[in-house]
Amino acid sequence: MKFYLPLLLTAAFTISVGCNSQATLGTIHGTVTSDGAPLTEATISFRNIDTGESISDELDDQGLFDITAAGGIKPGKYKVAIIPPEVEVSRGPNSSPVLQPKEMPNLPKQYRSMNTTPLIKEVVAGENDFSIELKQ
Repeated sequence: MKFYLPLLLTAAFTISVGCNSQATLGTIHGTVTSDGAPLTEATISFRNIDTGESISDELDDQGLFDITAAGGIKPGKYKVAIIPPEVEVSRGPNSSPVLQPKEMPNLPKQYRSMNTTPLIKEVVAGENDFSIELKQ
């Protein structure tokens, strides 16, 4: 019996810490629009300004995204970039095609990179709902 008590207490503590850590995470939901229309075919990426950790999701056909991986992400300030998909582009009959970002006139270039995006969002514990309107 004495052997099992420390083991039982360790297991209870581990479960308690695990549950509490998930309660301090945030999930992110929202929409991305450009000129009032949903932006589709792109990936939204959040990168923590302090830690560099990042997480992404593909936008659906209504411009919606839902980031709930592993129960959520750590609260903090995040830079947000909207990245177009890559497409194959021919370089001529004697060359292999190359991948490059898809031309998307409704996705202003400033939002396509973490280095140039002006978007910063504060993620808090629990639910976060962000409506992002891209400005030309």
